[in-house]
Amino acid sequence: MRPVRNAFAHSKIPITFETPEVATVCADLVRINIFEPAEEPDQEPSLTPRKRLEVVCNETMIRLTSFTGHKVEFWDDTGKQRDIMDGGLP
Repeated sequence: MRPVRNAFAHSKIPITFETPEVATVCADLVRINIFEPAEEPDQEPSLTPRKRLEVVCNETMIRLTSFTGHKVEFWDDTGKQRDIMDGGLP
């Protein structure tokens, strides 16, 4: 995530998420499991580079917040509440 952020912050030329180098880095980002019981997340190869970065950042934030002991509540796209993993990160 940091290389994408740094590219946008420090690029000397205009770039977008469609810039090949940015798109390649985003394509390499991997979603992590955030749910209990554990499930293998669908990596959704059809996600746009920007959406992939957003999803990975959001899931990482949820896991880190949960790891600090805060109670994180999450509802999926269907409105069903899901339990977030507690304790150690994978």
